[in-house]
Amino acid sequence: MKKILKKLVPLVGMCCLSVSGGAAEPIAEQPTEKDFRVGDFWKYSSTENRADGVKVKWGDHKYTVVAVENGDVVLDPYMPYSEHIYPKKSTDDRRRNLVKDEQGRKGVWRDWPLAVGKTWRFLEAYRIPTFQAVITVQDVAVTAYEEVEVPAGKFWAFKIEYRGGGCTGCGDYFGGVIRKSTELELDRIENETRWYAPEVKADVKSVHHSHSGSSESVWELVEYSRPR
Repeated sequence: MKKILKKLVPLVGMCCLSVSGGAAEPIAEQPTEKDFRVGDFWKYSSTENRADGVKVKWGDHKYTVVAVENGDVVLDPYMPYSEHIYPKKSTDDRRRNLVKDEQGRKGVWRDWPLAVGKTWRFLEAYRIPTFQAVITVQDVAVTAYEEVEVPAGKFWAFKIEYRGGGCTGCGDYFGGVIRKSTELELDRIENETRWYAPEVKADVKSVHHSHSGSSESVWELVEYSRPR
């Protein structure tokens, strides 16, 4: 039986099996500090593909675990938001300016555990120095568990699609609530697709479309290593 399951779904890292109706379904739990070691290293490339066909390379981004202490994973450089690497406290949604919708549902950046078919909403709002509200509203879905190839190699990953929009000064959020009337005023496209690979405890690729959708920003994992 174990051999059959391994053939059905190539599982790595924190991914585990849930068997329902004879089918093997991959599930990824959120990594904790126990899953990281001092010296773990990720390197990403960042590029922009413009509508005129020009490809602009913005440079590489390197992250190293420098400490695992007091239930936290310390990265250098520090990552204030959950962008690509997901240590326990660095992904704490309280570090974002998350709000609720009119039904009282709180938006979250990533709703663990991950499983194909799972959906949720991401709702974020904050004020800029001019006191205008900057709002992001996205519907999120895990649409596949598939193999993706990046410069660092091939990885089995959860494909997570963020679809929605944003606006600046289009409305307000009273009492930490984004109202439906405000959502109707969204004037900026904010669509993004990410691939989370349990093997490296991080996203290995992201493709982001914003504004008019005429260009896309791409992050890809170039190198991953961990000490023995």
